[in-house]
Amino acid sequence: MPKKKANSEERDEVDLFGSFDDELAEMRERMDRIFEAFMKNELGPDRAPMVYGFSLQTSSDGEPVMQEFGNSSTPARIGGGEPQEREPLIDVLESDALVRVIVELPGVQKDDIKIDAQARLLEVTVDNDAKQFHEEIELPCNVQPNSVTASYKNGVLTISMNRVTRKKKGRAVKVD
Repeated sequence: MPKKKANSEERDEVDLFGSFDDELAEMRERMDRIFEAFMKNELGPDRAPMVYGFSLQTSSDGEPVMQEFGNSSTPARIGGGEPQEREPLIDVLESDALVRVIVELPGVQKDDIKIDAQARLLEVTVDNDAKQFHEEIELPCNVQPNSVTASYKNGVLTISMNRVTRKKKGRAVKVD
């Protein structure tokens, strides 16, 4: 509930922020307690913080280079449990003639990659002992599924496909 200001001239004005400062201080104290428990390894059943991440850079020859870091071989899941699949990072680029889909798939073999192309949907799946990836990508336009080509290099999958050529409908109209 908002507090009223103490100044006698402004008694009728309501302090819109109420006990905002008090609430912030209380939140800070709770965060400090959690951080202390974390630093003393008092949190979680394993009592050891798990760190996982990666950095993606471009080498001098223009190729993407991904480096994983941390003390965990796989990303930790919030709420526990074994990670089943994760969606890869993707980018869809389109031009007048082509649609190109770029998918980051670090740490997999090209033989483990499965691609299913339909007119407006592309499905990319990787399933091996170490990694699992899955993504259904809705394409921005109709493509020719039989024109799909794919290459995999340095953890990056590039899929190219031809757009369906639009046929003009209607007729030309002469202006009088």
